[in-house]
Order: sequence, then structure tokens, then C-alpha cells
Amino acid sequence: MKNRQMFVLLDKITHNLPITENNNNNNNNFEFYNWNNSLLNDNGVNKEHVLCIGQVQSGKTKNMENIIINGVKNGYCLIIVLAGINKILFGQTNNRLQNNINMDKTRFIDKHWFDKIKINIESGNNVIVNVLKTYKQLNDLFDYIDNINLVNKKVLIIDDECDFASVNISPENESKIYSLISKLYNRIHIGKLASFTGTPFANILSSNSEELYPNRLVVLKHYDNYCGLHYFNNSNNYILTDFKKNENISIIYRKVFIQWLISTSGGLIDDEYFKSELLINVEINNSKQEIIFKNIIEIFDLFYKNIQNEDWIKKIIIKWCEDKSIIEEYTVDLIYKKIKEIIVYLHNDIENCFILLNADNDSEKFKSGKKKFCIIVGGYMISRGFTFEYLTIELFLNVPNESKVAVDTLLQRCRWFGNRKKNNRIKFLKIFMNKKVLDSLKESESYLDLFQGGVSTKNISYYVEKINILDKININVESTSAIKRK
Repeated sequence: MKNRQMFVLLDKITHNLPITENNNNNNNNFEFYNWNNSLLNDNGVNKEHVLCIGQVQSGKTKNMENIIINGVKNGYCLIIVLAGINKILFGQTNNRLQNNINMDKTRFIDKHWFDKIKINIESGNNVIVNVLKTYKQLNDLFDYIDNINLVNKKVLIIDDECDFASVNISPENESKIYSLISKLYNRIHIGKLASFTGTPFANILSSNSEELYPNRLVVLKHYDNYCGLHYFNNSNNYILTDFKKNENISIIYRKVFIQWLISTSGGLIDDEYFKSELLINVEINNSKQEIIFKNIIEIFDLFYKNIQNEDWIKKIIIKWCEDKSIIEEYTVDLIYKKIKEIIVYLHNDIENCFILLNADNDSEKFKSGKKKFCIIVGGYMISRGFTFEYLTIELFLNVPNESKVAVDTLLQRCRWFGNRKKNNRIKFLKIFMNKKVLDSLKESESYLDLFQGGVSTKNISYYVEKINILDKININVESTSAIKRK
């Protein structure tokens, strides 16, 4: 039966027919639906720019993989992937694509082999080019692409995180990245520019980005186990942690670290193979991140020195635990035993278990799941596109100083969003934040509600009008354009 359903879906896609979903909403249905609406449903045009909107951490990279695979099957000989805005994000996306896409006569090419693009296309190979979204790499790539005859070739450009750097900022002078992406798109005679983002407001509102203004908008569907803004706003996973400037911030770090130890212990009692990550995402400034990192190490050292002091540890557990249900379910005695295991594990590999991510050259330090237990400190580098698969506890105070937080900035930093409902991990996941962040998250729902999953429309002016209305009565979205589209 499953094979027959797959055959029917493939037949519908091949003939550009609408897909009727069943009540199971399985993964294949989502992927095929998103592919069909994003690229095949082209309204008879040879070339168009499709803005693909998927909620933050909802599987956009998986959809990119699916679009690339089906693109090759449907005759796209050149696929250019703008796969990141920094080396950490680029490496994560690049590794996933190369590990999951393995097709005959398909070649992956990076910045070192741009000169091989032309000969591979002329030899009948399909070429997938991964490029970092920087001026140098894009400029070098264009120099090679500009010398290839693409008149009868189907070309696909995938722009990941298209709300960042791909939108023209100034009305007087074109931004460099925007200009180069425009030049690449203008070299296409037959094909698509598929731009992906979880926060499309700048792309929709910009009045300075006419060359890359989308022809069509597609809202991607996500899998059933996705936990996003609406889920968390109605859950008990948030812990408010307000503090005054004259208070000792290290108290907050200690509270977060202890809760991570307790929650991870609960996970280990349920499953001995339980992996766990603690994320401290609180400061943009790199020097402050380094101070925080040292502070976390000092807190850990204190626990290591007192790990055999059972009474002291148990008192700490009872006093500092923010989620008392874990103590009630697993008992303090069992939690203490598991904390000892965690502390010893961290001590035996402290260099690899405590990670500071705040520079491009840090990209190889962290791969989610590489270590059983991991503590990460960062800010800007980890606040967009980065996936923490085994996240258990996060301290999230990395917000601007304004009275309200812009929707774009806020949602992109919600690294706890994702497919979290599997393996009962969600009950241990806790996010520490202040009331300003929580209030902004609540207000952000009205913006996301504009984009209903599976809707495909050419009438983008509808979204412009609705967003502008919300801006007047709610919090402003962050637009990179100097003048908003009316």
C-alpha cells in the first residue's frame, strides 16, 4: 500500500497535479507538497522568484534537500546553494546536503573548484555549487557562471536565510550581496530562485529590492512533531528569570546550570543514552561571552570539588530546582547519582564539552550529538540557523535594549523551536528568559498567523497591508529597507 501511495504521489508531481493529503500527514506528503508548490507549480512561466516561508527550525534544510533532489530529477543541471551567512551555519548545511544527497552524475563543487562547473555541465553532469553568502565567494562564482551558455539550461538558485544580506538596504546604492545575487538570477533564462526564510518581513516589505522582489509566496508545511511559537507560548517550558542590574548575574548562571544537571539526570533515568546540551545565549559582545564562559567553568569546578559531598549536592538540588516535578518523579537520591555521572563525564573531557562559539573559525568545535553532554556559550554566531538537536536547557537573554523586541530578531534566535516531540524530550526542555522576551513572543503570534502552512499565492500585497496594520497596533517588524513598501 505504501509503495502504491508513493507511486501515485510521484505520478502527480511528474504531471504537475495537485496533491490531496490524507489524514496521516506523513513526512513524504509534506516534502512532496512543499516541492510541488515551490517549484513545479510555476503558472507557466520560464523563470520566477519564489519566496519559501517555513517557521524557524521547522525543517527548511530538509525541504532544500528535497527540492535539490527533485530539481535534478526534473532537469535542473546547475543548482547554486547560498548555504549560510557564516562558516558555522554554512558547514552545518553543507555537511547535511552532501551526506543526504547521493545521485548519479551529480557533482558537488565548492569555492576551490568553480573552474570545474562549466566542464561538468558540458559533460552532462548535474552540478550542485555550495557557496558562502559573502561578497568574495559570490563574486568569484559569478565570474565563472558568466562564461557559461545557460540559454537552454534549467538553473536553480537556493538562497537560505534570504532575509539576511539578500535584501537591499540602501535606496541610493545597492548592497553588495544583493547586487551579486541579482546578477546571478539575471543570468538565468529558465529556472527558479527559491528563497528560504522563517522571517520574511524584510523581503516582503522592502521597497529597495525590486530586482529580487518575489513573484510568488509559498508557506511550507511542517511535520506533526514540530514545536514552534504557538506550541511554546501555550506550554510550561518557559521559566521567567528577571534580575536587576545591581544583582549578581552569576546567580542566574548557577541556577541555569543546576537545572540543566537536574533535567539531564531525569533524562538519563528514563534513557541511559540520553544526550543533553546546555545553551547560554545572552550577550552579543564577544568579550562578555568569554567572561560568561569562564563563569560557567567556575560553577562547574565548584560542583566537581564537592561532588562527593552528598548532603551539600542534595540541598543544592532542592533549593535551586526550578522544575519540582522532576524531583517528585525521580527522587533526589536518583538525581544525585546521575549528577555525579554527568560531572565526571564533563571533567574527563572538559576541553570538548565546554564550547565557546563566537567566531567563524569555531565552526569545527561543535557538532550536535558529538558529545553526550555539552555546554555552549555564544551570541551572534549561534542565533540564526544553528541547530541544537539535544537542547535541554537554554538561558535566553540575548535581546536588544529596546522596550520591545523586533519579531524578526526574536524568532530567529529561538533555537529551542524544532521537531522536539520525539522521545519524550520535550518534558525536560526549559528556556530561561525575562518578561520582556515572553511578552514579545506572545505578541509575535499575530504576525505568524498571517502565514498559514500550505498556502500559495501571488497576491503578496495582501501580506504587505496586513503587516503594516499590525505594526501600527503591535510591535514593529525589523525591516532592512530604508523605506517600507506600501
